[in-house]
Amino acid sequence: MKKSIKLKNHKSNEEKEIKIGFHWMVFLFGWLIFPFAKLDLVVYGIILFAITLFNIIVPFIIPSLEKITQSLTTGVTVVLIVLGFTVSKLAIKNYLKNGWEFSDPQSDEVKRIKEKWKIS
Repeated sequence: MKKSIKLKNHKSNEEKEIKIGFHWMVFLFGWLIFPFAKLDLVVYGIILFAITLFNIIVPFIIPSLEKITQSLTTGVTVVLIVLGFTVSKLAIKNYLKNGWEFSDPQSDEVKRIKEKWKIS
């Protein structure tokens, strides 16, 4: 059973459901921007995309920087693993900061998430 949190924007009556847990799409395709765009965290996707482009293009232009790009690739992989676990928290906090609210603030899952992530 996948756990998720529903958020509602009362101004537009729009609802979003954000999965809680590891995001495979962020881990596997985070460097392509769209998993972050889906969660309204485009800046993260753009940064990872720029680093990925740097890693692909620079070794062809300056072969002596190959070791640096290998290190960056390892770093991006670690970052994508960490973001796979934390992107739900980042997305929910971002939505709440932008005026969204929990659809069911009294549910056990919302109470657990608020306590765990220190959300008021």
